Amino acid sequence: MNLQEQIHRIQSIMNLLNEDEQPEGKVKNISGYDLSKVTIPKMEIGQYPISFYFNNGKTKFKATAILDGGFVYHSFRSQLGDMQIYKHNQSDFEEALKNNTETPSQIETIMGPISNNEKPSKKYEKLDSMIKEGSKKIKNASQVDVTNIPKIDLTTTMQGKSYVLDFWASFCGPCKSNIKTLLNPLNQELSSSGLTFFYYSVDSDIQQLKEYVDTNLSYGVHAFDPTGFQSEALKTYGLEGIPRTFFVDKNGNMYKLPSELQEAKDLITKYL
Repeated sequence: MNLQEQIHRIQSIMNLLNEDEQPEGKVKNISGYDLSKVTIPKMEIGQYPISFYFNNGKTKFKATAILDGGFVYHSFRSQLGDMQIYKHNQSDFEEALKNNTETPSQIETIMGPISNNEKPSKKYEKLDSMIKEGSKKIKNASQVDVTNIPKIDLTTTMQGKSYVLDFWASFCGPCKSNIKTLLNPLNQELSSSGLTFFYYSVDSDIQQLKEYVDTNLSYGVHAFDPTGFQSEALKTYGLEGIPRTFFVDKNGNMYKLPSELQEAKDLITKYL
C-alpha cells in the first residue's frame, strides 16, 4: 500500500473525506472479482495453529493460538506496551470456542519484556517464536490468488434491476455504519419490492472482507478489487473515498442516495 492509499484509508476510516454531490446520470459499467467464488481454508478447532477472536475485557482482537505440550498459547500486547502470553488448558480453550466464548479461561500469564532493553525468558522466547511462525502459516494458507477468481460486470449482472450500488471496505468504520443504519434497513423493508444491492469493495485483505461479508452481509451481489484506492471502479466514477452509495433504477439512471433512511426510502420508492 503506497502513501496515498494509506492517507485515503485513514481518511475513510475517520470519515474525513468530502462527500461531493455526484451528478445524476447513467450508471457506468465496472467489473470486479466475484467474492462468492472465493474459498479460504479455515483451521478448524482441534487443528493448530488456529485463528480466533480474543476479548481481554477492553479490546476484541484476532489472535493466533498454538499448541505445545498439551497446552494452548497465544500472545497479547497490553496498553502499557508489555507483551504477554496466555496459557490455557486445551480442552477448556476448545470448549470456549465451540460455545462462542471470546475469553477462554487461562491458567497462566507469561510476561514478556516491557522494554527493548529487557531480555526475554527462554520460555517466553520459545513460545513467542512459535506463535509468530503459526501466524505466518495461517496467513500463507489464506492467501487468495485473484487470477483464479471470475469477474462480474455491473451492468450485465444488474441489467433491468433496481439496485443500490455501494462502494465500501470492511476496514472502513463509516462504511460499516452506513451498512448497519441505512443499507440493512433498506434491504429489510424494500427487498420484497424488487430492490437489490451491488456491493463493490476496495479491500486488499480478502480474508477479512470475506469474514465480514459472511457474518454481516448475507444478501446482495459482492464484487471486490484488491488494488484498493487505485481501483479502476473508483476512477471510473471519480470517487476519492468511501463510503459512496447510489441508487440505480431499471433504466440505468443513477442517483446519489441520501444518508438519512427516510429520505433514501422516498427516493427509491419514487423510481423503483
